[in-house]
Amino acid sequence: MDAAENLLIVDDQPDNLRVLAAILSEQGYKVSEALSGAALESAHLQRPDLILLDINLPPMNGYELCAALKAAAITRETPIIFLSGLRDAAHKIKAFAVGADDYMTKPFQAEEVLVRVRQQLTLQWQRQQLQQEIQKRKQIEEALRQANLELQRLVNLDGLTQVANRRCFDEALQREWRRLQRERSPVSLILCDVDFFKAYNDHYGHPAGDRCLKQVAQRSPKIVADLPMWWLDMVEKNSQSSYPTPWLKGQSGWLNKFRLLWLSSTFPMRVPRSAIGSASAWELLAQRLAETLYQRD
Repeated sequence: MDAAENLLIVDDQPDNLRVLAAILSEQGYKVSEALSGAALESAHLQRPDLILLDINLPPMNGYELCAALKAAAITRETPIIFLSGLRDAAHKIKAFAVGADDYMTKPFQAEEVLVRVRQQLTLQWQRQQLQQEIQKRKQIEEALRQANLELQRLVNLDGLTQVANRRCFDEALQREWRRLQRERSPVSLILCDVDFFKAYNDHYGHPAGDRCLKQVAQRSPKIVADLPMWWLDMVEKNSQSSYPTPWLKGQSGWLNKFRLLWLSSTFPMRVPRSAIGSASAWELLAQRLAETLYQRD
């Protein structure tokens, strides 16, 4: 905490101002004084760390001034200590109701003033530290959330082609299979294979083979996006350089259109083939597709 906190005293009695200012200044506080008519402006300009406020102030009494200070965003969090000769509980309750943080009755002792001022400044400092800690934790939590999202994205992507990997494909296919079973709806899956890839890779080299796979993988979602049907936004590369494309809900008739779109695309090697099949379990579906595909070679 800073030993030179700024304090504002609002009182229309010059003697009270002088006494309080002397007590607080001796302890190293920076003290400003204001009459009731200029109190709001002074508080907004100076932004004090604490305000000592008398209740009996013309034309705006201390209750009204306190309410106005608490209503302003710039002074809403500033602690306010009421100074009053009124000792009955009703006035104290009203003071706290309008936003006062403490209440001192006149005549006051110097030791009491200093203790109450120090207590409110300490509480204010602790609130500020807590708010900063909360804000810092929110930032850390948001950074962690973003890091987790990025990690999840990387876990589900193939490092070379940047399309969904086998793990992501298996999870998504199982999930969709269960959903379609509940809905009693058909499902179709298109599997595309890069023809003669091993020979291409051996002849042109692995860098050229990698570029080929990237182009095929990047082109696949664009082709599927041209189909006017429901599709899952995923293209997956497996270890055999085959690409299960988004499965199509009961629309196997669109396969020919998919093939035409694929044939019209430009690739760095022979156009990949495609096949479609169905089975009662998702593992068999993938197996049937592979069998259909490689039977054509």
